[in-house]
Amino acid sequence: MDRETIEQTYSVKELEDKRKELRLKLKDSNLTEEEKWDYNDLLRRIDKRLRLMRDLLIELNG
Repeated sequence: MDRETIEQTYSVKELEDKRKELRLKLKDSNLTEEEKWDYNDLLRRIDKRLRLMRDLLIELNG
């Protein structure tokens, strides 16, 4: 999953699954520092997207 895919994804479940997958990959001790940085960057973007989506859902339901 890359940045553009994250921005085009509208499924909370799909983003949560990707977040879990990335966290598992981060636990892999064979990753380079650059790979770890990339995964962390993607995790931050997914978290931001999830927060925005949840805020929108709260406003729609409120």
